Amino acid sequence: MKLLITILFFLASFQTGNAQSIAVTSGEHSGFSRLVFSYSGSAEWSLNRTDDGYILDMKGQKPRFDLSDVYRRLTTKRLSKITAVPNSSSVRLTLDCDCYAMPFELEPGILVVDIKDGSAPEGSSFELKVDGTKLQSLTSAAGATPAVVAPEPEDKMTTLEAKAFANAIGTAARSPQPEHSIPLENPPLQLNKARDELLWQLSKAVAAGMVEATGKLDIGDAPAATAGAKNNISTGNHIGIDPTASERQLDSMTGNGTPCFADARLDITTWAGSGNPALDFATNTTSLVGEFDRPSQDAITRRVQYLLALGFGAEARQTLSALNVDMPDRRIWETMSYIVDMEVPPGTVFDGMEICDSLASFWAVLSKAELPSPNQVAIPAVLRSFSGLPLHLRRQLGPGLANRFLAQGDTATARAIRDAILRAPGDDTAAVQLMKARIDLAKGDTVNAEAILSPLSGSSGPAGVESTIALIQMLANDGQEVSLDLTTSAEALLKEARGGVGESDLRNAIALAYASQDRYTLAFETSAIPIQEATPIWRILAERGTDRAILNHAILQKSARIPNTSIATRQKLARRLLDLNFPDQAIKWVSPNAANPNEMAASDLLLRAEAEIARSDAITALDYLANLSGDAADALRVKALAALRTPDAVEQLANAGQRDEAARTARQQEEWPKLVTLAPGGIWQEAAALVVDTDLSQNTNSAVLPETESQAQGPLAQGRATLEESVAARALLEKLISDEPIP
Repeated sequence: MKLLITILFFLASFQTGNAQSIAVTSGEHSGFSRLVFSYSGSAEWSLNRTDDGYILDMKGQKPRFDLSDVYRRLTTKRLSKITAVPNSSSVRLTLDCDCYAMPFELEPGILVVDIKDGSAPEGSSFELKVDGTKLQSLTSAAGATPAVVAPEPEDKMTTLEAKAFANAIGTAARSPQPEHSIPLENPPLQLNKARDELLWQLSKAVAAGMVEATGKLDIGDAPAATAGAKNNISTGNHIGIDPTASERQLDSMTGNGTPCFADARLDITTWAGSGNPALDFATNTTSLVGEFDRPSQDAITRRVQYLLALGFGAEARQTLSALNVDMPDRRIWETMSYIVDMEVPPGTVFDGMEICDSLASFWAVLSKAELPSPNQVAIPAVLRSFSGLPLHLRRQLGPGLANRFLAQGDTATARAIRDAILRAPGDDTAAVQLMKARIDLAKGDTVNAEAILSPLSGSSGPAGVESTIALIQMLANDGQEVSLDLTTSAEALLKEARGGVGESDLRNAIALAYASQDRYTLAFETSAIPIQEATPIWRILAERGTDRAILNHAILQKSARIPNTSIATRQKLARRLLDLNFPDQAIKWVSPNAANPNEMAASDLLLRAEAEIARSDAITALDYLANLSGDAADALRVKALAALRTPDAVEQLANAGQRDEAARTARQQEEWPKLVTLAPGGIWQEAAALVVDTDLSQNTNSAVLPETESQAQGPLAQGRATLEESVAARALLEKLISDEPIP
C-alpha cells in the first residue's frame, strides 16, 4: 500500500510539473479581434457562453496560460478582460461589445478565437452554456430595456424643447463647417458663427455619448441667455463612454492593458531646479508644514522630486515616511528612490511597463534585477530616456543599466549607454570605467579590459571589489594563471566584505584564482557554491587540471552524486578518466541521469561505448552503438567486434583506417602474416616475419630450397645457420620486451 501511494504521488507530481504552457497572442482587425492560443501537439477544447462573455476550456492537464502578450496589439474595445481561471484548465473572456466569439483550429497546436461584431449565427453551439442552456446573445442583452425605469427628473426637457434642441443641432450640422479660430472681437455676425461652431462640436459630442442635455437650452441670440444655459449641459463619468478609447495608442499601455505612466509624472530632469544649488535647495526643501502644522502637499512634492533629481533616494523616502501624507504619486516616488540609490525596489509600480514608448520603460527596466525578454523592452525609449538624464544621474545609473543588457548579450545597447555617458566632459567614475571594461569583455577585447581593470582591482569601495572579481574571472576563463598578488588583494577584500552582500561573489572569484594555480582542494573549500553544483572549478579542472588533480577530485565515491556541471565539462572529465584508464569512473560522468540509451545524446553514447570496450564489455558497447552512424561510431563498432575476436576483425579495423588497432588485434589473434603488412618497418614486422619464415620452413621443409643448395650444405653448416637464426631471434625478443610498454 505504501509503495502504491508513493507511485501515485510521483505520477501526480510528474503531471503537475509537466503541465504545458499555452501562449496567447492577439491581433486587431477591421470588424473583429483575434486571439491565438499556441500549444504543443493537439488538445481537446470547448468554448461556451457565460453571462458576460465566453469561457474556453482546454481539456486534460491544467495548462499555464501566458497572457502577457494579449494587449500588446489589442485594445479593450471588444475584449475588456481575459483571465485564467485558478486551479482549472479554463480561461475566461469578458466582452464589452455587441459581438460574438467564433473559434476554429488552424492546425494541431494552434487555436484561433475571433471576436466579431454583430450577432452570432443562428444555431451556433458556442452560444450555449456548459450545461447546454442557450443564452441571449450579447447584442440583445446589451440592447435590452431595463425592467425598472427610473422616474424622470423634474428638469427633464419637454417635447417642444427637445425638438428645438434637435433643430438647432440639425441646422448647425447642415451649415458649412466653420474655421477653427475664435476672433478677438465678436460682432453679432461672428457671434453667430461661434454659436454654430459650438453647436457643431456639441452635436459630435452628443453623438459620441460624451455629453447630454439636462435642461432648457435657450438658442436665442441674446447674450443674457448664455448665463441661463451654462448648466444645461452635463459631462460626467456616469455616461461611461470614452470616445478616444478605441484610438488609444498601443504603446501607451502594458501587456495586460494597464495604462503607462505619463512622462510628466516621471520627468526627473525637470525636478532639478534652476542650477543654483543654494537657491534651489532653499526653495525646494523648506516650508514643508503650513498653517496649523499641516503638511503641504505641494512643498512635499517639490522636496521629494528635488531630492530624487539629486540622486538622494534615502532622503526622499525619509521625507515621505516622516510626513505621512496620502499622495497620488507616492508609490512611484518610493520606487524611484530605490532606483537612484542603485537598489532593486522591494516592490514596483512599473510592472509590465518595459514595453511603454515613454519614460516609464526606463524606470521599469531599472526596477528589476534582470531584464525580461528583449522583445518585451522598448529599447529606443530606454535609450532616449537615459540620454535625457542629467550627467550625474547618467554616471550613477548607467553602469547598472548597461549590465542588465550585457547579461542578455545585448552589447549594442550597452555601448549606446556608454556613449551617452562618455560624450559629456569630465573624468569618468570608477563605476563607469568598470562598465567600459565589461563591454570590452563582452566584445572579446581582453587587452583593453585588463588595462582598465588592473588599476581598479584591489581598491576599496564597490567598484574596486567588482573590478577585482571581473579581473580574476577574465584571467581564469582565458586560461591564464591568476597572480599571487591579485589573489592576495582579493583575500584582503574578502575580510572587509565578510557578512556583506558581495561576500559570495568574492569567495567564488578567489576560488577561481586557486583553481588556476592548480590548488583545487583549497578552491573547493573556498567557493561559496557547493561542490555538487555547477561551480566553474570543475570546468577548469577538466580543461587544465593535472592528472594527479583529476585522480584526486574526479574519481568519486560509489555513493557520491555527480556534480551538476555542464554537459561539455562532464564529457571532458569522462574523457580524461578514459585516457587515464579508469573506464568505470568515466561511466559515472556520462549521462548519470539516463540509464536508457534512447535517453542519451550521441556524444554520450560514444563515450559510454568506448568506456564499455575499455572494460572488456564489447556486447554492451554494441548496444550503445546500435542507432549511431558516422566515422566515430563505425570505428568504435569495429573495435567492439575486434574485442569479440571475430574472424574478420583485423580486416575491418584496417579498412576503417585504424591500422594500429588492427595490428594489435592481429597480435592478439596471432595473425602473423597480416601483422607483417600492418606494421611495416617496425620491430613487430621483424618478429612476425621471423615467425612466418619459421612456419613456412616447417610446413614445406626443404622443398622451398633449391635441391643443389640443400645438397651443398652439410649438417654442420645447417646447424650453424640454425644457431645464428636462434641468436637473432633471441636478440629480437629481448629488444621487443625492453621496447614494448607493458599494457
